[in-house]
Amino acid sequence: MQIIRRNEIEFEIELSLEQLLVIRQSLGEVCSGFRVVDFEEKIGDEKFTRLELERFRRIFDESEHKGSPLVLLANAGQIAIYRNAIRETCLEIDEWGFSTRIAGLPKKLAEDVLANLEKALCDAS
Repeated sequence: MQIIRRNEIEFEIELSLEQLLVIRQSLGEVCSGFRVVDFEEKIGDEKFTRLELERFRRIFDESEHKGSPLVLLANAGQIAIYRNAIRETCLEIDEWGFSTRIAGLPKKLAEDVLANLEKALCDAS
């Protein structure tokens, strides 16, 4: 995952199909997989998070045939929701169960995406 460009309003992010899947599956987990106590505080606005999940489903469906890398536009609020969803998913799901629930992907990949999102938000502030 790489931040290609950033301005005051949004980020242009390049990511692989696997990195996109980490975000999509993590959004799915916090919306429907496990219960998040204090959702609004830990993740963000629940309705907006569900809309982002639908957005990622559409992006994934459209990108499956295009290959990697993919380019995504997102503002700081969206990136914070992605970061928060991945963080809670990593905290909730053990290493042994992670790849089963997150599209066969290793937890290390999710941790790398989480670190990149965190860095993007820190650099923006």
